[in-house]
Amino acid sequence: YMIEDIKHVDLILTTTDRARMQFNALTNIPVLKLPYIDTRFDIGKSRQLKEQFVYFRLDGLTTASYKRILDATVRYMKTNKRVHLLLVSFESDAKQQQYMANILRMLLASYDDPDMVLMEENSYTIENSAFPEKESRVSLSFITPADDVIKILSNCRLVVDLADEPDMYTHIAALSAAIPQINKLPSEFVHHKKNGYITLDLDNLYDGLVYYLTGLAHWNESMIYCIKLIEKYSDTEIVKRVRLMLNRG
Repeated sequence: YMIEDIKHVDLILTTTDRARMQFNALTNIPVLKLPYIDTRFDIGKSRQLKEQFVYFRLDGLTTASYKRILDATVRYMKTNKRVHLLLVSFESDAKQQQYMANILRMLLASYDDPDMVLMEENSYTIENSAFPEKESRVSLSFITPADDVIKILSNCRLVVDLADEPDMYTHIAALSAAIPQINKLPSEFVHHKKNGYITLDLDNLYDGLVYYLTGLAHWNESMIYCIKLIEKYSDTEIVKRVRLMLNRG
């Protein structure tokens, strides 16, 4: 059906490399990858908050890797009391949710620190990113993309997604909000020490946290770089690129 649907078009637009490669394998029609920039974010809002909220996506990681990730993160959180860790997953199966929560709860308990006790999913208020006073600085939320991601990211200082393939919605939403990201691999939208920190080694996560959460210099540089990328993918620029591709055809 896909071939029938696209055989009469002159240009295909997509938001992911995977889709671009799939289309390239099916047809000779030009394929242009473009992000959808969300304009609902208040850029720079997180700088106004005392707390530093870190959005950490668990999907795409093995439960065996959780300990290495938590070791690096908790190590940094002990040096920076302003950091709050928001563990996030799109997992919808209740049994799998409980399995993930149990593993995280057990691992966090090993640090013997009341700040690192896993908060229940509903204890975290997505709407205002507020933790109750004298509560743990770690929460786990099972969410759906789109609105939930927008609500959480609006107050976040940093996004961490160390899956082999980051969630593209979160990836672009973080760019739209001008929030730096820590990723496993570089992409067209995140560049090392420009608006992100790229590391194949989970043990280097600590260095990425230091880079973007200690002081505002690197974070401000990232925000400016993100704004330039946002301008690059503005509606006007996208129209120019589409016209250029069509003229080439």
